[in-house]
Amino acid sequence: MLPKYQSDINKLYNIVNASFRKAVLDKIITTADNPMNYIDIPISKKIKKEVIAFEVEEQATLLQYINTHTIITDSKSAYDDTTVKNLIRTAFLIGARCGELGGLDYTKHIDWELERVIIERTLTKNKERKIVMGATTKTGRKNIKSNNSATRFIPYTFTNKSNL
Repeated sequence: MLPKYQSDINKLYNIVNASFRKAVLDKIITTADNPMNYIDIPISKKIKKEVIAFEVEEQATLLQYINTHTIITDSKSAYDDTTVKNLIRTAFLIGARCGELGGLDYTKHIDWELERVIIERTLTKNKERKIVMGATTKTGRKNIKSNNSATRFIPYTFTNKSNL
């Protein structure tokens, strides 16, 4: 079965490419004989879903709802109601992915002096499909490949610092 998602195609390409590079290093083939020299990464034909962000009014409606209703009603949930509400609020404020929010450590990733949130890792799934802390973010991996920083800094401003 051929992969249909671009991320799966990229992973497969990288595995095959690494195998041929190893064959060159082990002198099984020469650099000139490496077929990967002539292959570009295939592009998925799968149509990307359009990502539609919440409108400001929709955000306000959701925030009003979570401020007046209980969200978590299952006692088996790993998170309490306040945590989920705060994650939703933070997602709207800084525009981070859910996994990136899960990767935040307020003692390390909030720069109180420079007033910025530091996004440098994400929750992800390993090969066994278990949630683990990733070494970088989705965007960070792409930035590293293009020799850019894997870390994002998201500025914020407190209007009333006395509440801290």
